[in-house]
Amino acid sequence: MRQGIWIPARIESRKDLSISEKVILSEIESFTSNGKCFASNEHFANLLGIRPDTVSRMISRLKKRGFVIQTGFDGRRRYLCLGSALDESTNHTELPTREPHRRVETFSQPALDNLPPPIQKNSLIVTKEQYKGMLNKFPEATRKAVERILFEGETPSSKHLARIVNSLTSVVVGDG
Repeated sequence: MRQGIWIPARIESRKDLSISEKVILSEIESFTSNGKCFASNEHFANLLGIRPDTVSRMISRLKKRGFVIQTGFDGRRRYLCLGSALDESTNHTELPTREPHRRVETFSQPALDNLPPPIQKNSLIVTKEQYKGMLNKFPEATRKAVERILFEGETPSSKHLARIVNSLTSVVVGDG
């Protein structure tokens, strides 16, 4: 029986999230603690009193910023979990205030400028085995996101993920 929402401190303290985004992240966290989160846009819309297409855009933005990761889709249900952006060591009190309906994300940090290409079959690095020891040190959601970047050519959703990928690649290739 549903008793409401509890917003964990690591979500509540974020100044770069709206209250609606905090509620969505808290709901995803509560579902993933009991298994998999496959809550629909309609579920979140009913919870927040907004339209499902608004929820869809919010979740897309949260994915791009690294707060949410889609871990699967079985043709009927989308599975979500929290991303590593919540774990970044950010001083939450120094983040700029944001306008309620406008958000511009700019990533001009060097971590995003020198991304490795996806690993090809004919390259020197041909298997995930070379990364396994290092990847196993990360939480599952972070590990899966890094693997998608390294092996499928997905673009990092945060500066944090880009730095991880660059560090791992420089160690394996021998540049660092």
